[in-house]
Amino acid sequence: MSNFQDTRKEKFYVPSDKIPFLIGKKGANIKKIKEKSGAKIFFIESDNGQHIAKTQGTPSQRSQAKSLIQESLERLTVIPTIGYVLLEVDELADVKEANYQFVEFTGDDANEHSRDLKKYFVERIQETEKTSKAIDVMDDLANQLRHGLLLPSLKTGDFTTSDKLDECLEVVSSKISEADPTFPEGKEIRLNIFFGRQLFTRIDKIKDLNFDVHNWCGFERNHKFRLSTSFQHNAPQIIEKISIIQKKFGLQEKPETIIGNKGSITVYYTYNERKRKFKLHWNANKGLWELTKAVKDIRRHAIMDFVSGSQRPDLRFLLKTQCNHHIDNKLEKIIQDLQPIKYSDSEDEMYFHEKDFAKFFDCVGVRQTVKKLRYSNDKFQVTCAIICQDMKGKFSKEEFVSVKNLAWRQVENIDKSPMQHFDEEEVIFTIRDTIEFARKIAKVIS
Repeated sequence: MSNFQDTRKEKFYVPSDKIPFLIGKKGANIKKIKEKSGAKIFFIESDNGQHIAKTQGTPSQRSQAKSLIQESLERLTVIPTIGYVLLEVDELADVKEANYQFVEFTGDDANEHSRDLKKYFVERIQETEKTSKAIDVMDDLANQLRHGLLLPSLKTGDFTTSDKLDECLEVVSSKISEADPTFPEGKEIRLNIFFGRQLFTRIDKIKDLNFDVHNWCGFERNHKFRLSTSFQHNAPQIIEKISIIQKKFGLQEKPETIIGNKGSITVYYTYNERKRKFKLHWNANKGLWELTKAVKDIRRHAIMDFVSGSQRPDLRFLLKTQCNHHIDNKLEKIIQDLQPIKYSDSEDEMYFHEKDFAKFFDCVGVRQTVKKLRYSNDKFQVTCAIICQDMKGKFSKEEFVSVKNLAWRQVENIDKSPMQHFDEEEVIFTIRDTIEFARKIAKVIS
């Protein structure tokens, strides 16, 4: 048996503007990647000005190094242009009595980036004793809240309170203008509000897991306290009480469009280190999955997370854009060739998995909607979907619940009418209105 060890080199392009982030402060990030993979890694600039990552080591070391670099790039691309984490305080009778704690989360985590990290959620607590100093601080804070002066300014990634919603929306309004598809680069705009639970990781530098509103407003994401967030979309409590919600808000169920468990399938992959996706739909007449849409340049422009601090679900508002991409004949052939060797029924309800595409392109995950129900009244639509996903080789099943304003259809379809232009102020009004509707739903089930 030969003792020869393959230590060949492999190279691939990386975005030039992401090199400093990949290396990290004093080389900390790239050092971790080298240690985890065992590979040697070099960054060089090619003759055409593009940057190349070169890895040297065994095939498994090179593969792991490339995977870790891509994961770092993905984390950079999913960070929104702006993001706020708002603690809900609107219903508090006396803000000076509000104290909270980070409680360890022991449920399943479907997010591949935080799956192996210790996670916490926020819970409000009642304290019976406070020092006079704490009372003075909270009394001052209560006065600030009443006068709308809690924060002198808002910055990207701020932890703030729900009384600052209007200021946050002003910033979101500017991002809607930037996302306007009537600008030269046509884009599809997507707005949505999701129910779930906001989780927090990397809080090891916070000395006390108990905090008040004043402390909360001093937290920063990925900075002094190294706080990171991970939103879990699972909201089974809403699906369980959907009949109560229907009756309360006059929501009518729309006919089911999914045949069996054959909902849409979304396949995520990277191309030139950028994330893309394509969608498949079931053609009942042909008995086959067909490629119906391809998308590139997926970008999150704004996120606002609303933390309830209670048993009520948390909320996430998301504004993103994506560009339609031509459907590649090669992709169509891959889908056609895969289907005869796949089983129509699998143990986890998924027709395709990440490994099915591994030899064709750099697949990073597959999601399949196995059930979807829609409920609407004259202003809003509530969607309940059961989604199975295979991300980074890990299977999970979540119950997604989202709310959309029916007026958003005009915004989301404006790329099909390039002569139109939407009113940003009107869109902001509908966002505020829809957030309030989502809050009412959360209140009904609590």
